[in-house]
Amino acid sequence: AGNVEWATGPVGSPGSSARGLGIATDGADGAFVVGQFHGSITCGSTVLTSAAAGSQRSIFVMRVGHTGSVTWAVAVGGSVDQYEYAGVVPCGDADGGVLVTSSFEGTASFGSTVLTSIGTNAFVMHVQAAGNITWAADVNVSSSLSDAGGYDLASDGAYGAYVTGLLQGAANFGQTTLQSTSNDDTFVMHVGATGVIDWAVRPVQGSPNRGHGIAADGAGGVLLAGSFEGAAWFGTSYLASPGGSAAYLLHLDAAHNVDWANIMDG
Repeated sequence: AGNVEWATGPVGSPGSSARGLGIATDGADGAFVVGQFHGSITCGSTVLTSAAAGSQRSIFVMRVGHTGSVTWAVAVGGSVDQYEYAGVVPCGDADGGVLVTSSFEGTASFGSTVLTSIGTNAFVMHVQAAGNITWAADVNVSSSLSDAGGYDLASDGAYGAYVTGLLQGAANFGQTTLQSTSNDDTFVMHVGATGVIDWAVRPVQGSPNRGHGIAADGAGGVLLAGSFEGAAWFGTSYLASPGGSAAYLLHLDAAHNVDWANIMDG
């Protein structure tokens, strides 16, 4: 009937703020939520305090039950920059855990794991059903002028995830180094069940482009939605936007190759 049955969210102290950036079902009529916050916020019975300096923000993740009660919440102890993107997805493990992606700068604590960036690093972390962070992996940029931001992710069906986002400059994705050829480049990478990045590609090359949404195809490949400007290569297809910016949809096969791409323009 479209009626609002309940509403909940973090409660901030004076001078604090919070925003939700991603949500996923928990399979039991509740949800996992990821977002950013500044200052101190109360999520159910848990108080989270940002470790970020000044006006910068930190990442939080919380689980909300089917009646709107917050059952747990956890924060990443570090700063995020201007990228207001984050994604969360259940990973299907026996823990009932979730995988989360976003970005951080400087030094950040993910449970007992401490990661450091000289620019802005994308990250993926695993959070158990009880709210404990068990592992975290990051994309290591090569200079203070390089940025990598995680925008969205999808479960691979084997407790890992496919991740997409933005790359500016050069970065190491596990054993793979990628270099952007425009101001903004889309990346896609795979992170295994233990946090190892085992492959990464730039599926769009040429003009500025970003990957915003990703879904697994169930056969080892992914569907990717994003945006680009001007003209760009999508695998072997050269596509141009009639206007200033256009949306794209492409498919990566199990060998990480673009086998088709379509564009939508306004």
